[in-house]
Amino acid sequence: MALGRAEIEDALGIYDVVAAYCQAYDSHNREELERVFSPDATLRLLGGTSRGDEARGRDDVLAWLTGRWPSAPPCLHLTGNLRFTPSGEGAEGTSDFLFLVKKEDGSLQISSAGRYLDRFARHEGRWVIAERSITFLGEPV
Repeated sequence: MALGRAEIEDALGIYDVVAAYCQAYDSHNREELERVFSPDATLRLLGGTSRGDEARGRDDVLAWLTGRWPSAPPCLHLTGNLRFTPSGEGAEGTSDFLFLVKKEDGSLQISSAGRYLDRFARHEGRWVIAERSITFLGEPV
């Protein structure tokens, strides 16, 4: 089955918002990070040391994310295996991630790995993350 122009544009928009999240977080770009989330966004941590944390609304999501920046070493997100399915006016999807940090000696270390469970929506003509749950490799959800 051939994809139409709208389906291709939607796919590219969703891929773009997943990449934009990683690059905005890693470069500490709050303005760009704000563009990634819907105004009513939700962020849930389903594992790790912050298991059970939840932020509701874009301002709370941004406060939670940017609150980690002052004490965090330089980092790099790598996402892959993005899969999504249209769902009504939005889409639901998953992507796997590796989170690398730069150690004091300059070497890189995998800090965490896991999966993002996302719900995407349209906001102001672009795709945004409406809901993100973060799981970690080897931990029960």
